[in-house]
Amino acid sequence: MPIFFAVSLVFAWFKNPQGGPDFVEFIKRAFVATLLLAGFAEITDIIFFITNGLAAQGVLRR
Repeated sequence: MPIFFAVSLVFAWFKNPQGGPDFVEFIKRAFVATLLLAGFAEITDIIFFITNGLAAQGVLRR
């Protein structure tokens, strides 16, 4: 995971070597994307438990 983060930063650096606001914005987006990708299993587990609980209560039945 850190390798993909570093590679994406290198590509962003080559697009604009002087840095600037675009580079900072890209760092923010890459960091958030890395967090979401790393926590994907936990996020899907939470969604599963919520929907499973709603189905058990009959909320999702028609």
